Amino acid sequence: MIWPRALAMIRRSESPCIKICKLDFETRLCVGCRRSAAEIAGWDRYSELRKRRILSDLKDRT
Repeated sequence: MIWPRALAMIRRSESPCIKICKLDFETRLCVGCRRSAAEIAGWDRYSELRKRRILSDLKDRT
């Protein structure tokens, strides 16, 4: 049996940060994780739904 807290941790979206933190001047996105500065700053406060939407959008960002 999986305990509720463990299950919540498994479902929790991890940060996509790969420790290459530099904003691209033109796109205004991090060259490492492709998030905006606002998304990076707000990540810990975002709901799981919002995090998952951002994670889903990252693959389409250039």
